Formats: sequence, structure tokens, C-alpha cells
Amino acid sequence: MNPMKNFLILLNHRIPFIKCLIFFTTSVFYLINPCSGQVWHRVYNYDYHVYVKNVQEAYDKGYLLGGSHLLNVNTFHFGLIIKTDINGNKLWEKRYGDVDESTYFTHMEKTSDGGAIFSGATTDNDVNYNPLFLKVNACFIVEWCKIIASYSYNVGSYVKVLPDGSYLGMMRYYNYNGEEIRISLIKLDATGEPVWIKYLVREDTTINNAEGYHLLVTSDTNFLVSGDDGGPTPLFVLTDSAGAQDWELKWGGEQYIWGGAFCSVEKENGIFYSAGTRICENGPPGPAIFKFNSAGEQLDDFCLLGDTIYYGWALPISVYNDSTLLVGIEWENYTYDEGFSEVFMIDTVGTIKYRRLLLDEKRAPDDIINTFDGKILVGGTYATSDSWDIHLFKLNDNLEDDTLYPYPLNYDTLCSYQIPSDTIGLNCGVFVNIDEIPTKEEHESTIKISPNPAREWITISLPLIVSPEISEFRIYDIFGREVLKNRIGPGNKTLSLDISNLSPGFYMIICMGLDKRILKGKFVVAK
Repeated sequence: MNPMKNFLILLNHRIPFIKCLIFFTTSVFYLINPCSGQVWHRVYNYDYHVYVKNVQEAYDKGYLLGGSHLLNVNTFHFGLIIKTDINGNKLWEKRYGDVDESTYFTHMEKTSDGGAIFSGATTDNDVNYNPLFLKVNACFIVEWCKIIASYSYNVGSYVKVLPDGSYLGMMRYYNYNGEEIRISLIKLDATGEPVWIKYLVREDTTINNAEGYHLLVTSDTNFLVSGDDGGPTPLFVLTDSAGAQDWELKWGGEQYIWGGAFCSVEKENGIFYSAGTRICENGPPGPAIFKFNSAGEQLDDFCLLGDTIYYGWALPISVYNDSTLLVGIEWENYTYDEGFSEVFMIDTVGTIKYRRLLLDEKRAPDDIINTFDGKILVGGTYATSDSWDIHLFKLNDNLEDDTLYPYPLNYDTLCSYQIPSDTIGLNCGVFVNIDEIPTKEEHESTIKISPNPAREWITISLPLIVSPEISEFRIYDIFGREVLKNRIGPGNKTLSLDISNLSPGFYMIICMGLDKRILKGKFVVAK
């Protein structure tokens, strides 16, 4: 390859604008053609700090950017979502939270109704951060929000939409104490009410400070958590669809490799790839990919840059096609105090097919997705001005800047009016104390009562584990006084009950079967 061609390739990789100038000197055609295609890179900058956590392609082929707006470098202010058209032009933005409080988003996932659900944290009901889960409709108006009251600094770190329309959240840091709960899964119904909670990594006494960074719903509707064991060593935990832990995998077993797993994908049924970092050969920690199966067996790992760098990690990962993965990389060199943010296109054994420098910044991109037209959308947060800015890149299959989409599209068609940019308060109402959420086992042995609150009638449903014989139940008011007593006959699991004579307030149902199993349920009478 001749030197001039090498030089032009370097310019194409590093400095697209200079490429336009160089090509202008050689051919007017290239000034009009390639240069017009090198304009997709978008920057969303403000007078304050903003950052993006993930990007989604909306139902109308526009893009949703979920993240946060910060009051200053140390203080979160609002959860943030930006909506753009297919070419990255901003249509509107919304901030969620209250002016005098602190709120931020950690993850966003679009929902089948054209809206979205968010996980995050807020100080809305406490001086400390508490986990937050928030659902918006297609007009991005809040449908419900749920604050999980807890101890110390706690976060809703991830949320996923489940096939039945319910939601699975992940929470971190039940308490500052490393011996306390660090990773929890919480099941929420379609209205945001907690169904059950599961505490993970509780049996292994060698793990005291586990971190959960990513949550994946597998093809068979199990749940995979990726993180580290606090050592740190890459850690993976698989649960069944009810949150019961099947296995945990500490990468390398007893071997100390230093690293973590930040994002996982299922490449094919039961084969997983995870992006993270680990000590590579005899060098420093660098970007790495971990491969394992649904039985928790290690299959392989790949150090993408070996020991040629000073430090680095891989953050987002996505499946591009049957033979290719996309990975977001940050790395630093030995010679200068420099860092680089890149996207790698790799095969399934870690060989780099293409690589694209995004910016000379010590920060990996935050998210990578595939778009409906076969392109690659990359979102990241970088300090390219006086504040942290959100950058959005759209790339083709050679990781070059994509050209603009030439056809007009209609946006936000599921909303009956033009969506404005504004700030929306949380107004979450009554919070849920984390200690009052039933575990899976408690949930299975809880009496279900509907409607709740109720006015005239309630329907009592007993769990399947209750013996088929006669069950007796009693209802007590808030002062412990028995107000009603009844029985459910053999083989019956439900009973409708007239409560019209009960005064407004809280009541508890206690049921005992012939097997002496005691079940409990609560309901509210509202007049």
C-alpha cells in the first residue's frame, strides 16, 4: 500500500473533517459525496453536566437517549430523556424529578405501548438516595413511579420488561455494611406494585461486597446478573424466572485475575458473551470478553488489546450478526497521559475486524445498539466542553460515519398532541419499605386480596400450597380486634366477602388450614 493511501486511511479513522479538505484538493466529486456523509456525529451540550446511560430506537424510528442532568459535577438533579429524529436532531427533552430534590436514571427500556420504564434513585422522600422505578406512557407522562424506602444509599440499577407485561428491577447497596445485602432482584407488576424481592449471593461467605452492573433476561426467561465479587473478580449469577438462584460463577475460580463484567448478551440460546476487564497475560487490566454457557461453565475469554496498553476496559456489547459482536472500549497508553474511546467489531473468538476511534477521551461509550436499517448507534458521555456532553454516533458496517437518512418520517404518532420539552415532578405518593416486600417464598404463601383498597366487597384468593381441606380465616382491625370470621370449604381457593359494614382503615386477614399453616394478607377499606 502506497504512503499516500496509508495517510488518507489514517485521516478517515481519526479526522473526518480533514479528510474532506484533503479530498477537496484531489476531486470535487469527493467533496460533494463522502464529505456530505460525514456529518452524522451529534453533540447535545448544555450549560450544565448531562450524561447518557443508554440509547433505544423508538417505535417511530427516532431515538431515545436516557440519562441524567446534574446540578454540578457531584450532584444529580433530574432524570433526563432526549428524543431525536432518525438523523439525531433533537425533537424534545424531558426532565423528571423535583427542583429541591435529587433524582437520576440508571437504565431505560422502551415498552410495548410506545412509552418507557426507568430505574434510578431519588432523595424525594429521604435525605439518602432510594431506589426508583418509573413508567411513562407514549406521551412520556408519568403513569406510575415507585420509591423503595431503604437504608443508607441505595439504587435501582437496572430494569427489564418481562414477557407477561410485568417488570424486573435490580437494586444495589441495601446497606453500606459489606455483610449486608448488595444485589437484589425485585419483581413489579404492570402497575408498579412490588410482588417479591430476592437477595442474591448470600450463601457464599467469600463474597462480601458484590456489585451488580447489568441485568439480562435470557431466551428461556431466566435472569443473568453480571458484575464483580468485590475482589474484584468478574462475577455472574443466574436465577430462574422466580428469582431463585441457580448458580454463581466467579471467573477463574480461585485464580486472582482482577476484573469485572459490565454488560452481557446472549449470542445464541445458552451461549453468553460479556464485556469487561481483566488482567491480561502479565500486563495490566485491559478490555476483555468472557464467554460462558447457561450451566455456568467457562468457555473462553479474550483480552482484546493484550498487554500493549496501560489500562482499559470494555463496557457495552451487542450482537451485530451471526458471526460478529460490537464492543465499546476505553484504553490508555503507556507513553502519554491520554485515553481513547473506541468501538470494536470483533468475531466470536475476539479477533478485531474493524475498529473506530470515537474521541480522544478516557471513557468508553455507554451503549451500542443496532438500528432497523442495519446501522450502528453509539451513545456516550464526554467532557468535550466546559461540561459533560452527550455524543451520538451512527456508523455503517465498516464503522464509518453513516449518511443522513433521506426520507421524511412522522414522529410520536401514538401521542395525540405535540410532546413539549418540560420538567415533570415525580409525585410518587406512598413509598414502599424494602423490608415489607415479600420474598418469593413469602409471596407464594400470601393471601391475595382484590380489589385493594376496597369499598363493598373483596375476593380472597388462597395460594396453591394451602391444603385442600377447610380453611378458617379471621379479620382483625389495626388495633388487633377481631371483626370478622369465616371459612373456605374443601377444595375452594377463593371466597367473596361483604365488607360494607367495616369502617375505613387497614385490616389483616389471618388464615389457618388443617395442616396448621398460617397465611396472612392485608387490605384497606376506603369509603
